[in-house]
Amino acid sequence: MFGLAELCILASVVLVTLPVSFVILTGAWRMRHLESYRLCKTAAILAMLPIHAGFILGLPLGVWAFVLLNDPEVKAAFRANELQMQQAKARRRQPSRETAPG
Repeated sequence: MFGLAELCILASVVLVTLPVSFVILTGAWRMRHLESYRLCKTAAILAMLPIHAGFILGLPLGVWAFVLLNDPEVKAAFRANELQMQQAKARRRQPSRETAPG
């Protein structure tokens, strides 16, 4: 059915597109939750490149996401969420005074 050359080409395409698609999906998920600004920008750029099966949708959505990520209000929202997450993490690390023996 397939020769060795075709299988090698198919394997190389899969080995390139799967990680790229994973980064794009992870970036989209993180963008939705205002996390990992750099990953979101990377995912938007990768979505615009013709190296995955969803390029037809990836190009306009990647451009839209990239423009959106460059909006100052969106950048501020990412920063505010990151600060809030750091504060929550710091609160979790502090021992509770209510459970201290005494």
